[in-house]
Amino acid sequence: QVAQAASVTETVYIGGLQWTLYNLANPAQASGGATFATKLPSQCTGVRSESHGRFYQWNRNVSWNTIGSSASGANPSGTWQTTNPSGTSWTTTPCPSGFRLPTNTEFQNLINACNATYMSGSWSSSNYGYLTLTDKSNSANKLEFPAVGYRDSNSTGTLRGAGTYGSYWSSTQYDSSYAYLLNFNSGSVSVPNSLKRNGFSVRCVRQ
Repeated sequence: QVAQAASVTETVYIGGLQWTLYNLANPAQASGGATFATKLPSQCTGVRSESHGRFYQWNRNVSWNTIGSSASGANPSGTWQTTNPSGTSWTTTPCPSGFRLPTNTEFQNLINACNATYMSGSWSSSNYGYLTLTDKSNSANKLEFPAVGYRDSNSTGTLRGAGTYGSYWSSTQYDSSYAYLLNFNSGSVSVPNSLKRNGFSVRCVRQ
């Protein structure tokens, strides 16, 4: 079941939710509103930059570049922050109207509802890997998550794990310093927690 989301992006229905097919690029708060990656990782080669979207610190609606040694290109304008974000939930979503970030439980339910395949690439900085989750009840429904890596919580937002790790924020905090995320590499996928000031990818959902 594929639907069009107000001409913003396509979705696929798995586990009771509509998941956007593409990573979030700029947030709803940016000039021009929310934008998304333009291709699936399976439609790209090498670094697969057109599938990346942008990075976010938890509960901060500013997007950052996914390529380059340090954080730059804030949209809307902002400064890379080394303090933990305030708030106990992602209260103002960066996703377009009607969409939001998934909870940690929804990420876990997605994993449970799907078969995981660790696709293509050499899982390296020059040939990014990506995770495919295929609905166990309907193999036509699937999602692809590029292993974009992440921006470190240090003062420059150093790019780490590019091509080898994928990290996608949930809206659920673990405690005042940590929040849950979908995390994967070339052989496993789970829902651990990490420092809120790290910069991770975002995938939006709606019911």
